Amino acid sequence: MAIAPTRPKPLVLIVLDGWGYKEDSAHNAIAAAKKPLLKISG
Repeated sequence: MAIAPTRPKPLVLIVLDGWGYKEDSAHNAIAAAKKPLLKISG
């Protein structure tokens, strides 16, 4: 009985070019978005 080869786990690379920090959420899609899995330190 042959052992089936394992598939590598998926990987996602996200480049946040131009990502800035602004506390005011007016006209700021990043601040206004729901981000349950993203922790921003600042």
